[in-house]
Parts: sequence; C-alpha cells; structure tokens
Amino acid sequence: MTAGTGWVQQESGEKQEIRQGDVVWTPPGVKHWHGATATDRLTHIAIQETLEGKNVEWMEKVSDEALTRIEVEGDRYPEELEKRTGL
Repeated sequence: MTAGTGWVQQESGEKQEIRQGDVVWTPPGVKHWHGATATDRLTHIAIQETLEGKNVEWMEKVSDEALTRIEVEGDRYPEELEKRTGL
C-alpha cells in the first residue's frame, strides 16, 4: 500500500484492513477483492508475474454499493461476486 486505508479479502477469508506500508500477498488461483474504505482512498502497486504467457486474471469489479454493504455489514464476501462466480 502506498497511501490510504482499504480492505482486502480472499474468497474464504475474513476482511482485513490495510494501511500505507502494508504488503498483501494472495496465492496463485485464490480469488480476492480489494478497495478503499468508505472514508478514505487507496493507492497501491501491484506486482504480477507471467507464467507460460499468462499473468493475472482480473475478475469482476466490486461495485460501490457492495463496498458500502461490506463496510456496514462486516466480513461477508461480496454477494455479487458469489453470484457471478458460483462461490
């Protein structure tokens, strides 16, 4: 994290707050989401490697409405991602 405050959550994990200076690592093949909190911004540098000509596979964008629900309701993985990915 280069600035701000945000959230990160792997598909079967708990939501975690992240702040400037934090380093987040997600294992290959594990879906996750990340975003700013409702009251702050988030900037980060993403490093990805390429294996056999393929790098990261970006999934669905988490909507502002889903992020608001996460802020209010807690640790639940975003419903819209569950519906789209069959989790």
